[in-house]
Amino acid sequence: MVEEKKKDVSEKKKEKIKDSEKKEGKKCFDGSCASGGKNIFVWIIIGLIVIGLIMVVVGKNKEKNARTGEPVPVSDNVAEEVKNTVNEWLALNVPADVSISAGKVMEEKGFYSVEIVVEGQSEEVPPLYITKDMMYIIPQVIEVNPSEETKEGMATEGMPATEAHTKLSKPEVEVFVMSHCPYGTQIEKGMIPVFEALGNKIDGKFKFVDYAMHGVKEVTEQLRQYCIQEKEPQKFLTYLTCFLEDGDATRCNTVANINQAILNQCVAVTDEAYKVTELLEDKSAWVSGQFPQFNIYKEENEKYGVQGSPTLVINGEKIQSGRDSASLLAAVCSGFEEQPEECQAELSSTGPAAGFGGGTTSEANTDAGCGA
Repeated sequence: MVEEKKKDVSEKKKEKIKDSEKKEGKKCFDGSCASGGKNIFVWIIIGLIVIGLIMVVVGKNKEKNARTGEPVPVSDNVAEEVKNTVNEWLALNVPADVSISAGKVMEEKGFYSVEIVVEGQSEEVPPLYITKDMMYIIPQVIEVNPSEETKEGMATEGMPATEAHTKLSKPEVEVFVMSHCPYGTQIEKGMIPVFEALGNKIDGKFKFVDYAMHGVKEVTEQLRQYCIQEKEPQKFLTYLTCFLEDGDATRCNTVANINQAILNQCVAVTDEAYKVTELLEDKSAWVSGQFPQFNIYKEENEKYGVQGSPTLVINGEKIQSGRDSASLLAAVCSGFEEQPEECQAELSSTGPAAGFGGGTTSEANTDAGCGA
């Protein structure tokens, strides 16, 4: 009997425990369980679902950004590594007196884009791009198949257009060079036949970059060419054609029959007006501490953002063109409201060689330049 009672008590305890567990479980699933054991499990499931949704959204955003080219933020560690790499490169390639450094880093177009900060300069500097392995720095990323919107905005973004968007009855053509820059002389050799073919149908002029990279001889020659073009414009192309042969100004003065008295007077007046010799001798005023200023066309240089030789400007817009005469003719003629028959002239499509002298090259369509 005693054993049977003990057994009954034991069975009753088990039943009470089961009832308690059922109640406990019921409380847990209706959210009121004090122990929270099963409630925690539910929140873990919900958390995993939320994390999954976030990863899907982030993944889609990254995919969209990769597709549209929109910049994407990078981690602090990546940003720091990129900045260090770019700053090391800048230290080796930029004059020591220029305070320049890497700024904000973003992921863009499959590269890291790096903001460039120049102390004391208010104008925005285009970013540099660096490959993700940080082995190559790229000044500019160019789309292989740009959208129509991109094409229209190329000029405003600093990328030269390939034809003039502004049309005039008499196009204004400005060719900025350095007289002794081999790539400046290259475009001059290509452009002279264009100026000769179009004659007074265009307002064409050779101008100079606002600093000289080739010493006293360049400063002296640019003063001379400026004055010949201003005072005896009908003789200028004859003089320039001769000068491009061997750089002998004395011989070419004779060939072009330049009035030496008029030339000397103009040189003296221009030198004083633009402080050409003064700026040549004052090395503290040299650009980047290396090159003397040459400010005759400084206003135009600043207006168009001219940075080096050569720079072609048609109707106030920087234009990218091959340096052979046929390509340059097409570029200039793109600036007409209505193209004259002279635009059909058959000019050479072979590029002139860079530097003084004759010869041709297959590389006349490159963007090589002095200081550009």
